[in-house]
Amino acid sequence: MSRKLIWLILLIALLIRLPSLFKPHIENDEIIFQTLTVKVAKTRSLRDYTLKGEEILEKLPASLYDTVLFQHPPGFVVASSLVYILSGDNVRAMLLVPVLGALVSVFCVYWIGKILNSEQVGLMSAMILAVEPVLLFSSTRFLIDGLLTGLVSLAMLFFVRAIKFSKWRDWLWCGFFTAIAILTKYPAILLLPIMLGSWLVSSKKKLRAKNLLSFIFPLILLVGGWWSYYYHVTGLIFPLVGKPTQELIDNFPFMKMVVNRPMYYYFKQLLITSPLVSLGLVLAVYSWIKNRQATIELLWAGMFIVGLTGFGILKGGYQMRYIAMAMPGLALLAGQQQWLKTYLSQTVLLFGIVIGFVTGLLNAYAYLVADVFSIFELF
Repeated sequence: MSRKLIWLILLIALLIRLPSLFKPHIENDEIIFQTLTVKVAKTRSLRDYTLKGEEILEKLPASLYDTVLFQHPPGFVVASSLVYILSGDNVRAMLLVPVLGALVSVFCVYWIGKILNSEQVGLMSAMILAVEPVLLFSSTRFLIDGLLTGLVSLAMLFFVRAIKFSKWRDWLWCGFFTAIAILTKYPAILLLPIMLGSWLVSSKKKLRAKNLLSFIFPLILLVGGWWSYYYHVTGLIFPLVGKPTQELIDNFPFMKMVVNRPMYYYFKQLLITSPLVSLGLVLAVYSWIKNRQATIELLWAGMFIVGLTGFGILKGGYQMRYIAMAMPGLALLAGQQQWLKTYLSQTVLLFGIVIGFVTGLLNAYAYLVADVFSIFELF
């Protein structure tokens, strides 16, 4: 029965995202990634991972976008290009990439919840994540964050397995998906302190050299390979970070708003857009204060939220899709709370799911906004 339930949850997650294949994807960032995907797919070369010579470049600040290689690592565009090629140059097919990332996240959360707690917790967490508004929004846009969240979830699934079963294959896959996540968007590097902290508080076993090498090998091979290629092509030791320039802020009112948001923006916005996962986070923090025992899920969610808040403080901007990587951890925190066992709390759970779901649908389809806003902000 439980296996049927997870497939039902995945079907629901897919059905509410499929309409995104038939809506316009006209935000600047979406047009940028569609342009890069088609360009790389046609030439089969990362040397064309650039906006040089493209029409959209005329509308963008040259200092940030007129570069030899695009500012983000190429994972998302490479994955989308492969789907585009395999589908016979079908544009709608490549729009599935963020959707598939979300489905992978939901499936991974189910397994992580099952390994760390119970099958019931896994199913509850998967259902919460399937309709969670930040991931729903992110995976209905042709942007990096839907796929990125799936890769982060895969890395964390194999990490949890590695801690529990101590098999070198799990460490190898953990290192592989961590590397691919970093090569999709640089903030995924926060996986490394999350994993280190989680191992220190959760594992009573010594980390064998074989397991450590299995984890490090794909990281050095893949991330080091991209760094070498980036240096060879651009001559830069450190990749450019996509921090908004003053030119971008002055010419795009949305970016000005994003950069000038307060440092508590993510916490406030989570509370009013996704109250259920916010409650899970609050209860998990309370439990940590009381017992001084951090959990993998709390470190997962907290590190991404705090780390990307730091990026916002440094004038990198605050957008809810930036913290999509934290949503699986938050869903696990919400799904495992003991308060879910009473009828009153189950009513609160249902209400929270409905509020999040409606908020996600409105942001994804009804208003075509560029960020996740609460119901009160949309009307």
